[in-house]
Amino acid sequence: MSGPALEVTDVAKSYGSLSVLRSVSLTVAPGEAIGIVGPNGAGKTTLLDLLTGTGRCDAGRVLLEGKDVTRLPPPSRARMGLGRTFQVPRPLGDLTVFENALVGAMRAAGLRGRQAYGTAYEALALTGMAGHANSRAGSLRLRAERPGDRGADRDDPRRELGRRRHRLGGARAPGAHRGSDPAGVPGRRPGHRRRSAVRRAGQRRGQGGLPRRWGPVSEPEALLDIADLDVFYGDFQALFGVSMSVIRGGATALVGANGAGKTTLLRTIAGAQAAAAGFVRYDGSDITTAPPYRRISRGIALVPEGRKLFPSLTVEENIQVGAAAAASDAWPLDRIYTVFPVIARRRRQRASTLSGGEQQAVAIARALASGPTLLLLDEISLGLAPLLVEELYETLSGLRSAGATMVIVEQDLRRAMDACDSLVCLLEGRVALAAPVASVSRDEVVAAYFGEGTS
Repeated sequence: MSGPALEVTDVAKSYGSLSVLRSVSLTVAPGEAIGIVGPNGAGKTTLLDLLTGTGRCDAGRVLLEGKDVTRLPPPSRARMGLGRTFQVPRPLGDLTVFENALVGAMRAAGLRGRQAYGTAYEALALTGMAGHANSRAGSLRLRAERPGDRGADRDDPRRELGRRRHRLGGARAPGAHRGSDPAGVPGRRPGHRRRSAVRRAGQRRGQGGLPRRWGPVSEPEALLDIADLDVFYGDFQALFGVSMSVIRGGATALVGANGAGKTTLLRTIAGAQAAAAGFVRYDGSDITTAPPYRRISRGIALVPEGRKLFPSLTVEENIQVGAAAAASDAWPLDRIYTVFPVIARRRRQRASTLSGGEQQAVAIARALASGPTLLLLDEISLGLAPLLVEELYETLSGLRSAGATMVIVEQDLRRAMDACDSLVCLLEGRVALAAPVASVSRDEVVAAYFGEGTS
């Protein structure tokens, strides 16, 4: 091929009166990799939407290998070899990992028979997912890249393979997670886990089998107490005897590799996932079996990973949904708009037209509208520009000053340790480290994160 692989000329896109892209042009040569960067709301994801056909250009054109695809639907572009990944992975959850890859080979690449099967397995091997070929995709935290793509648009893939090395620095430790099944151990059947570092830490054991110097945080004024928590997804056990405490008015960072159980733990605290054993005590009361709506009315609010907004509702309508079962009226709309002026200006816009950072702000605002005492925040910086992440954490600092108690899932270890006063690290569904931030070093946290120190 002599010409460009992709050529974009004077592309423009608006949502109502909001102009998102204006006369954008770029050229990508065969085999070339380019990075699309810019602050939150600059139009990066919108550009990928126009390239792949999930959005329509208002002006300009898109050429793929010299062919005009500007008006072609996404399936036609996929069959021509144009693929993408998304900020939030979107696998077919009821199919296996291999079946998902096979769908890409057959539907997108147009392959059949042995060629489709071979391409699907090759893609799984390339992405380190071959050991999970028979796992249900809905149980995973990542997804395999679609096979047959001559070029794949990666939309802010911070959750892709190698994120731990990027975040924590240094080479990946032996035995660190390469895949994305809930167990986090490539090539092992569900429920089969290697013994974690804390189970080989010697004879000095404290509460929950942990070394005494890494004992769980426990304070008399704890707002949240969790003890010996076991959680299952069907026959697969995701959490093993997890114990932790969160002091009133404090902020606890929940860290760990993909599949370590962080989201599962937050969902269990919020009541979205049932506990098989152990208990969850909140503000002195046992809420282990309480339904989610009861916990919301008691003051527990979850900001889920991926935001989970109602795209057809306006910003204000999404926030009002959160206020429907409010525990208190501490966060009326005017106070929320004061904290988040950016969404005050967008209050009449549909949530689907917002940038990723604006959507995250709406997700937090919706949780605040429920009047929470305990705020659970799952990967809130995912997909956001660094400047916006700084602003977001400044807002969280203000919320703490107002008396909020927080549990924050964060992959950026430095930021987690700066923003919180205690830290819990999960490894393969178990607590590998729980301590005040001031009493542990970054190296100790990294060692717990990767399960180093095993014999």
